[in-house]
Amino acid sequence: MHNRFKDLALSNNKQVDNEDWIVVVNNSTKNKHGKDRLEALSINTNKYIKYTMVVSEYDLINYLKEQFFIDYAVKKKIPGSVENLFVNYLIGTTRNFYKAAIESNADSFFGLIKNSR
Repeated sequence: MHNRFKDLALSNNKQVDNEDWIVVVNNSTKNKHGKDRLEALSINTNKYIKYTMVVSEYDLINYLKEQFFIDYAVKKKIPGSVENLFVNYLIGTTRNFYKAAIESNADSFFGLIKNSR
């Protein structure tokens, strides 16, 4: 893995307008597990990391998961009418970013949709 982390001095009122970057809090990388987790999510969403103190780690993880699953829904050609439900379901059920886990949760979603008709 290459280094996707870059230092950035931002004041709380500045915005990052480049969509290729994610802003994270500095304490996200206090330990190796936290850094590895952010790096994996960064790679999965094809975004780089910048540091600031304006967002919580929880919000960052949810944002990265949402972006990943939106891209996944587009790749799988999920209809727009179902995409929001699909993305939110996967955000809530996926704990590990392994292909098998994601596909299993996607199959589970479609099973629920099929059974509800």
